[in-house]
Amino acid sequence: MENKRILNRIIFINIANTDYSAVEIAGNTCFVGTNNMGKTTLQRAILFFYSANTRQLGISTSQKTFEDYYFQFPNSYIIYELATEEGYFHVMVYRNTKLFYRFVDGAFEQEYYITDKEALQPRAVLAKLNEAKLDYSDQIETFERYRNIIYGADPDKRYKKYALMKGNANYHNIPLAITSIFLSSESVIRAEFVKECIANAIGSKHTTIELKTIERQLRQFTERYQDIETYFRKESGQRSDLIRDNFSNIRQLKVRQKTLATDLGGALKFALIQKEAISSTVDEKRQTLVNLENEFKSQEESHRERNKEAHQEIGALRSKLKESDKRLKEYEEKGISDLLREANDKPQLTLDLQAREKEYATLTAGFSDIEQQFKTLFDALDNERREFEVVLQTQGLSLDKQLQEEKNKLRDNFLKEKEQLQADQRKTIDTLREQKRSLDLKLNDAQHQERQLRERVYFASDIKLLTDSLAVIQKAQPELTSRLNIKNAAIDSLKKESTHITERNRLTSDQFAKENQTEIARTEDDVKKIDEKLSAHQSAFYGFLQENYPTWYETIGKVCREELLFSKELSPQLVKKGADSFYGIKLDLSAVNISSRSVDQYEQERSQLLEKISALHKEFLEFREQQTREEQAALASISKKIAHLKNEIAQAQYELDQHQQKARQFELDLHELKRKGDEQREKDLIANYGMQDTAKAELEAIEAKLNTLNSDLQRSLIDLEARFNEKYVKLTKTFDKETEKIREQKEDKIE
Repeated sequence: MENKRILNRIIFINIANTDYSAVEIAGNTCFVGTNNMGKTTLQRAILFFYSANTRQLGISTSQKTFEDYYFQFPNSYIIYELATEEGYFHVMVYRNTKLFYRFVDGAFEQEYYITDKEALQPRAVLAKLNEAKLDYSDQIETFERYRNIIYGADPDKRYKKYALMKGNANYHNIPLAITSIFLSSESVIRAEFVKECIANAIGSKHTTIELKTIERQLRQFTERYQDIETYFRKESGQRSDLIRDNFSNIRQLKVRQKTLATDLGGALKFALIQKEAISSTVDEKRQTLVNLENEFKSQEESHRERNKEAHQEIGALRSKLKESDKRLKEYEEKGISDLLREANDKPQLTLDLQAREKEYATLTAGFSDIEQQFKTLFDALDNERREFEVVLQTQGLSLDKQLQEEKNKLRDNFLKEKEQLQADQRKTIDTLREQKRSLDLKLNDAQHQERQLRERVYFASDIKLLTDSLAVIQKAQPELTSRLNIKNAAIDSLKKESTHITERNRLTSDQFAKENQTEIARTEDDVKKIDEKLSAHQSAFYGFLQENYPTWYETIGKVCREELLFSKELSPQLVKKGADSFYGIKLDLSAVNISSRSVDQYEQERSQLLEKISALHKEFLEFREQQTREEQAALASISKKIAHLKNEIAQAQYELDQHQQKARQFELDLHELKRKGDEQREKDLIANYGMQDTAKAELEAIEAKLNTLNSDLQRSLIDLEARFNEKYVKLTKTFDKETEKIREQKEDKIE
């Protein structure tokens, strides 16, 4: 590969409205497309690679920020693949509360970031890179560090292989030039403009303006000014009481919150235990229900078989009953009742016959011979008659036998046809019932499917993912809110501490100044007194003694007060020079100390007092300066802590806003999924209702067929029975004619 390093490809994963997109931009590349096709989105992503500055991408304040538009999800990535003389490496940009970078020593492969058409989380991506044994950098957390790496200014030698150019600490104008070229308002960018931007980037010296320092100083000044202004407000005392009351309420609420959390945890644990117990009971009941359904099906099948056999037996019994009815009718036609009655009278008649025979024998004893003769004749006639009757009986029996055979044949045909009709009907009924059973099962399945559809949760995995994400956010929100409250309380406490330090220093300063001024005033009074004495000593008794009595210190100076020495009303006169007496009294003053002082001593005391005043002033200034330094140091430390807390509050507030925004988005997505699920459920239920209606219509048709079959069978049986009766009557009439012929022959013979 030639000796150059260029941006080879850009890959979007879950960026803006794009699930996955890869664009190769090595060499000269032209972007062509209609509006909203992503040209500006891609251009800004290219500019972001070189500038790493989200505020200079040409995004207006009315639009979403770069982070919110490009990185909407935790698994959103912009991948920059670069080609070097040694191979390929790529830069992974992702978001976790803010934007981070990682450099990966290898070409981009889709399988590292996407599995089963689902983008992986950053940790899963790192796991894939570890599996592929690819070297990757630590997490780059600042834009400045990233620019130092790609422009070769980072001191860490591990990142030299990822640089686009050799190290140059003054590279900062290069991204500015690239930004100027990309964001140029000219419709046509001329070569001179590009050359001028590059030349300025190379030749211009980089001037560092510590905006953060200025921002910190301005923020500290603003905070101090606000603190001072707040301190002098009348309502500060009321606010302090309100804050104290609110803090007490918050502590009580936290105690209550812990109590409720404990109760909630216990209730949740009890609910989980109850859920497990109820789940096991439900499983047992479901298993019992399945066993009962299986047993019911087996019992139903056996009952159906027994019912079928019972129907067959009932059919046979009905046939026998009909045969019995027919025989009963025949016997009634033949006078079976009279015969039965005569059979019942036979024993009595037999006894009567025997009695009459005895009586007859007694009465006809005399006529036995004649009777014997006639008996022989009668026996012959009787034998002849019997032979004729036997012949007729034989003919009658033959005729009766033939009649019975014809009747049996006719009845067998009737029963066969009837059985065939019933068998055909049973076959048809069994077929229809089988179809009905199948349709019942199909209808039950459709109804069961309907219950499942009503209970089914569509897009369950997506809903669970969103619900879990919402749960995580909802769990994190109280923590963030608590953090915000704690940090705000900490800021209020620091402000109180700052106010307390200021007030304490003011009181200490006032007390020290008061004592210092008191001492200075006392010392100034002493100086004033000395000045008065020095200014008046020439005309006072002191001056007279100085002039006329030089040794007065040893005598008068030991016994005379200073008030008298500096008094101008004594009018002193020298009476006798050299006399050591005091109003005529001689005193031994050798043991008495000299209490008077000379002018030089007064001058010296005055100088000492003036030095003391100067020292007191200096001491006060030094005290104020030391106190001011300590106060400023303490206030600076507090301001630094407050600034740090405010930064943390801003970060926590940003996270809270992001969580709330994500929660709203997740709730909208959850609502959309539920809406889609309801629509899909409605479609599935409509299709299910169609299946049920079709099954019900087919069941009604089968029921109608079954009812029609029963009526058709009854009509067929009636017609068959009518034909049987017709043939039976015809056969009986034929038999009666033959019987009548035999009877006529018998009567003719007897006559």
